[in-house]
Parts: sequence; C-alpha cells; structure tokens
Amino acid sequence: MADKSLYISGNAPSILLDSGKECQSYENKTLQEIVAAATEEYDESAKVDTSAGVNTTRTLPYTVQYQESDYDFICRLAKYYGEYFYYDGSKLIFGNKLQETIDLGE
Repeated sequence: MADKSLYISGNAPSILLDSGKECQSYENKTLQEIVAAATEEYDESAKVDTSAGVNTTRTLPYTVQYQESDYDFICRLAKYYGEYFYYDGSKLIFGNKLQETIDLGE
C-alpha cells in the first residue's frame, strides 16, 4: 500500500540571506545602514526591518564582512552590539524595540 502522507516543510526568509560567503567592507555607517546595504540585493521578503530602532546609533568607522553569509554577518553584528535579530512570523527584524504581537493562529 502506498504511503498517503503529506509532508510540508518551509523556511523563514532568512534562508535567502544564507546563500553564500561574501566579502564586503563598510566605512562610516550606522548599524541600520550596514544591515540595509547587506540586504539591498534581496527580494522584499528577505529584507531586514530596522525601523524599530537599535541601541547602537553611532557611526561605525570600519566594519568588515569576510567570508561569511549575509545571515551570519548580520547575526554577528547583532551579537556583538547586543541587538535582537529574529523572524516574527512575517518579516525579519533587527533591533531591540518591542514589536507588536502577531497571532499566528492554529
């Protein structure tokens, strides 16, 4: 008898940011500007929302992404500067401000 199960799998849009290792440098940019620049080539679904604000607002003199995916780079920035980086069920968020609760249903 054939297996009649249905298997569904999915991924958050963050998987698009994990498409390969990159090398990039950023001079005199804020965290928000760096994250925006690192994700500018992606579709809207993979853009990272920084509109809620970040704790680190100063201009960073020099920041390097070396042989790491855009996802790993943004994770490293979040960890180093104490910022949150997460998927809220509809978009990727970078920053520390609390977001509106979204009901995902059943």
